[in-house]
Order: sequence, then structure tokens, then C-alpha cells
Amino acid sequence: MVERRKLLFTDKQLTELTVLYEKGLNDPEIAKELGVKREAVKYRRKKLGLLRSRLFTDQQLIDLHGEGLNDREMAEKLGASEGVVFYHRKRLGLEANRHRTLGRTFT
Repeated sequence: MVERRKLLFTDKQLTELTVLYEKGLNDPEIAKELGVKREAVKYRRKKLGLLRSRLFTDQQLIDLHGEGLNDREMAEKLGASEGVVFYHRKRLGLEANRHRTLGRTFT
């Protein structure tokens, strides 16, 4: 039987998690600051009754799209999945930047 590791946080980490959350950081950013996995932050945040912060703002997506990045590139920069970026790009009415492939720009 596979045993799941407990997602233990010190009192100091719990306090810091809450402070970082209140500053507006999302789970990946908090995880990086605390030196733990994103899943651990998600689990503990839920246990504390804290809602999930958005991974990125609409303006961040618009700015990256304006730089010509495709969905995969934007997802990497924003710490999100391609599907999430695709959904929000469509919601904002932004066309796909298909001219960028494999890191090369075609004119």
C-alpha cells in the first residue's frame, strides 16, 4: 500500500503562507517562497479556508499576447496550463498568435 506523505507546515510557514496570500500571491508563487510543492500550498490553503487566487490578471495575458507569444509560451510565463490560457484568451476576444512556432517568429 502506498502511503501519502503528510503535508506538514511549521507554524512559521503557516503564518507566512497567510501573509503571502494576503499580499495577492498565487499558489505557485507561495510555494516558491516557502520552498514547498504547489500541491502542499493548495492543500493547506484549503484547510485554512482561503480561496484560490487567480494565476494571472487579464492585463498580464493581454500584455503577453501583445508581445506575440502563443498559448504555450504565455502558459509557461504565467505558470498556468495551455487550456487555461486558451480559455481566457478566447474570453477576452484575442486571436491566437499562430505565427510563432518552435520559438521562431515568421514574417
